[in-house]
Amino acid sequence: MRLLCVWLLCFLAVIVNNVWAFDPSLNWQTLSSAHFKIHYSDDQEALAKRTARLAEAIHNKLSKEINWQPEQKTHLILTDHTDLANGYATFFPFNRSALFVHPPSAGAMDFNSWLETLIRHEYTHILHLDKSHGPTENLKTVLGRFAFLFPNSYQPSWLVEGFATYHETDATLHRGRGQSTLFAMMMRAELKHGFKSVAEVNMASSSWPLNARYLYGYYFFEFLSVTYGKDKVQSLIENYSNNFIPFMLNTSFEQNFGKDLNALWKDFESYLRNKLMTVNAQHSIEALTDDGFFKSDFAMNDDGELFIVKNDGVHQAALIKRSNNGDEQHLVDINIFANIDHHPIQGLLIAQPEYCDEFRLNYDLYHYNEQTHDFTRLTRCARYTEGVWSSDGDYIIALKAENGIFQIDRLSTTGLVAETLWKGQQDVIVSHLTLSKDNKTLAASVQRSGHPRANIELFSMDTRQWQRLLADNAHQWHPDFIANDTAIRFSSDRDGSFNSYRWDLTEQQLTQESTSTQGLFKTLAHEGKHFSIGYTHKGYEIFSYQPTAQPIELQTESRWHIPPLVTPTEEIDFTITPYSSWDSLAPKWWFPFVVGDGETLEVGAQTSGQDALENHFYFAAVSFDVERLFPNLFANYWFNHQWEFSIRNTFDVDPGPNIDFFERERKAKLGYHIPWTFVNHQWDLEFAVSAEHSSFGRWFNDQAFYDAKFKNTLGGIVLSYNSAQYFARSISANDGRSLRLSLASSDIFDSSFYGKSAVLDWREYIQLVDEHALALRFVAASAERGSQIFEMGGNFSDSYFQVSPGIIQYSYALRGYEENLSALRGRHLRLTTAEWRLPIKHIERTAMVPPIGIEELSASVFYDRGRVFGGAGDNTFSSAGVELHAQLRLFYFLPITLRLGYADGHDDQLGQQETYLSFGTSF
Repeated sequence: MRLLCVWLLCFLAVIVNNVWAFDPSLNWQTLSSAHFKIHYSDDQEALAKRTARLAEAIHNKLSKEINWQPEQKTHLILTDHTDLANGYATFFPFNRSALFVHPPSAGAMDFNSWLETLIRHEYTHILHLDKSHGPTENLKTVLGRFAFLFPNSYQPSWLVEGFATYHETDATLHRGRGQSTLFAMMMRAELKHGFKSVAEVNMASSSWPLNARYLYGYYFFEFLSVTYGKDKVQSLIENYSNNFIPFMLNTSFEQNFGKDLNALWKDFESYLRNKLMTVNAQHSIEALTDDGFFKSDFAMNDDGELFIVKNDGVHQAALIKRSNNGDEQHLVDINIFANIDHHPIQGLLIAQPEYCDEFRLNYDLYHYNEQTHDFTRLTRCARYTEGVWSSDGDYIIALKAENGIFQIDRLSTTGLVAETLWKGQQDVIVSHLTLSKDNKTLAASVQRSGHPRANIELFSMDTRQWQRLLADNAHQWHPDFIANDTAIRFSSDRDGSFNSYRWDLTEQQLTQESTSTQGLFKTLAHEGKHFSIGYTHKGYEIFSYQPTAQPIELQTESRWHIPPLVTPTEEIDFTITPYSSWDSLAPKWWFPFVVGDGETLEVGAQTSGQDALENHFYFAAVSFDVERLFPNLFANYWFNHQWEFSIRNTFDVDPGPNIDFFERERKAKLGYHIPWTFVNHQWDLEFAVSAEHSSFGRWFNDQAFYDAKFKNTLGGIVLSYNSAQYFARSISANDGRSLRLSLASSDIFDSSFYGKSAVLDWREYIQLVDEHALALRFVAASAERGSQIFEMGGNFSDSYFQVSPGIIQYSYALRGYEENLSALRGRHLRLTTAEWRLPIKHIERTAMVPPIGIEELSASVFYDRGRVFGGAGDNTFSSAGVELHAQLRLFYFLPITLRLGYADGHDDQLGQQETYLSFGTSF
């Protein structure tokens, strides 16, 4: 029972326990309308009321289109904790969605209103995943919202995200990613360089494009809608929502379209080639980089050398200097999605995200001095996503947004606010600032309410007013003043692909400077040569090319009519009350289970729950041995990612012919964490109390006879540090380190042991070449006389689901040796492990049925050496071996590492040659 119970609970914990908890120190309120409960901090009341009107209007439309009405109100959390645009939705344990109110950059998406688009996308998820009928719906009346009773959650993520992006998109209103130039550009790159199979898209791997779930998913639903009709798309959803047997994808597709998914996929590819692969003249461009993934920004000095923000998926994001001869110099590690600006005297200004506390991830400004290599933080928690130098270097113009309202400030060179130049309103998005050389005009890409595209606008530093540069329905972004402020260069998709354009401010003439079909964005020039960030099938690269000069005749009328944005203004009934976690904390489901092995039989039940703000989270399971009535209990509770409490009471029975032997373990832990979180490293100080009671006995004549009992009650502290980096394409952590220092005493409470214990667990990861890494571990553990002793042996991995580790770890693996050997026990332990971890193959394929995939294969060659003393003697043991690791993906989303190993223990008496198979990694 124990393994089954732990597996199910941890599986559900993966579903329930999200990364974010929302700041409990804020004064949270709840607005309740007909179909929603909207949770917001008290400075967001106007935004909450607007959200309620939008959400109710969207519900009235989407619920009819998807043909579903949730039984309970959906919880919406308005949050401004991050300067990254996003959101998420979940059906378990109740319908809930977090809406990140910070918009994306102007021009990054096509929408009239970011909030409206975000609600539409996330609420599509809610209706889609919550929808069920037939046997599963009947079972919900008994079991509640048990996770396995939601058929649409069995779909691969590309179908789930594709369906939401399909409903997000409206080609008539020119809204949504599905009809955007960016999506068309990305899919053309896929068709040209290798269209992914169904098995590849099922995996949702870290291969490029990282948005494959949205990209392929949307276009597949468009293909079904155009080819078979919208009614057939809805019929597919209805059919799958009735599935009692999970993962019946091909059956549903055959019933609706007469073809299985693999056959439809071939038709889908043909549809896209006919739609997107038009023959156009390709501008001759030269790729200067070839490592793919992200180049979020770049700048140039007066000598034409480039400063590039690079994240290639296998190394830490870094600021790179590229010389004119192609040599690259690593300047400094930075955080992902950084924006930069260069000044010939002041140097580099960097805006990058960093944690302000455990709840807020915000941008701040930093200064990098290329001569001294000093990297200085200028602002703290100021939320400046962009900053540009004045031409004389005397001040900084910086952009920020709070609750979706953008603001432009003038700062000193040390980051102090001098004045606020402009503050906008909802649905006015500003990005890509640039300042004229005379410091009189600011240019930016601006996306305004009622218009789904971004245009270049000029902001007068004297009048503090905006002026639209071109009346055009194309996207216009990344402006740059050129030719002594007489012209502006920018990127636009007016020809169906993003290219470089020039607008002469004096002659009022538009000129196209490139004709690439793959997309060119921000462009800088030096000595007649242009440099751009461009898109490829591997990610974003830096290109160079000679510009053209093709005059463009401006259209006097819009290419298409955009209906004005209509924000619902009708009054709706609602109430506002202080937020209460009790309103959503009660368990919403339970699940009975029966397990047995022919000798024993256990029956039990389990449940879990959380509140809407994710501050409280718990799960529990209880069972009884039917014959002996031995109880088993698992219970865990977390608050605010700081307090944790766990309790476990388990019986393991070893049946015999006449007498059954049993072991009873009771464990409890109460811990309080003080975390310090940063993007690339984390600290945690934990104060904890743990108690472990173990009993051994016999079951005879329906009675329990205890032969031995002991208890170990500890009080202590644990200091942890972690900078280990697991990059997108890594096979394991391959850079940085983690340390855990544990100090505990058995003298504080009543215990079978006494004395103090200390453990230092140091793990170091050294990147060799790309994915290759040298992983080192050193453990030093010591205990006073009378304390519980340490032991080595076995090939077990660190707990794959480490729900609630104890203060002190007493058992450590030593491959090639059995567990429970007295010679491997002592009051002092020293353990050293070295592993060379190397990649074998990125497979990245997931089958439809069974829904099992292999993401990657890797291997490790290891050497273990351990010493124990202060017990049966002073003994040193060593072993070596190899392991093969398969990174599996179950149910399309759950990652599991399968480990096949061979170890050779070098000791002549106790060492052994063994082959083992287990889950997890060695450390």
